[in-house]
Amino acid sequence: MGHSDFIKRVVSVDGTTAVTASSDSTLRVWDVREAKATAVLKGHIRGVEALAVAPAAAATPGHLGLVSGASEGQLKAWDVGPGGDSYTSRPLGAHLTTVHDLVVVDGVNVWSASADKTVQLRDLRVRAAGRLGEEDGARVPTPRVAGRWTLHL
Repeated sequence: MGHSDFIKRVVSVDGTTAVTASSDSTLRVWDVREAKATAVLKGHIRGVEALAVAPAAAATPGHLGLVSGASEGQLKAWDVGPGGDSYTSRPLGAHLTTVHDLVVVDGVNVWSASADKTVQLRDLRVRAAGRLGEEDGARVPTPRVAGRWTLHL
């Protein structure tokens, strides 16, 4: 029960659980002790390029929270039940093209970097993304709606 294409990222959750992201457009949750996949997470259209553990992505206490970014530019938050027996995902917005990297700060803020030459910041506690961008020609993050900033580089 492995991936059918390149594995792009791996994260360790707690030493007993790992998650992999693949060009096959899926994420897989692994029980490291048993060396087997416990869940296959589907939701991206194209290959998953970036992955991070994000506690605030989980809407349910005790669930695993993840954030992923894919080559179609989409960002998703994942809420994975214990043992991977159930999961939900929600869109976090999108870049214009491939998301190459993600970092989660303080468990709730997600920075994403893309081939579209932007870095975006999202607050996982905000359920709807708004439009943001440059203001008065300044090249600094300018919040217009709580929960998302865009820095054009």
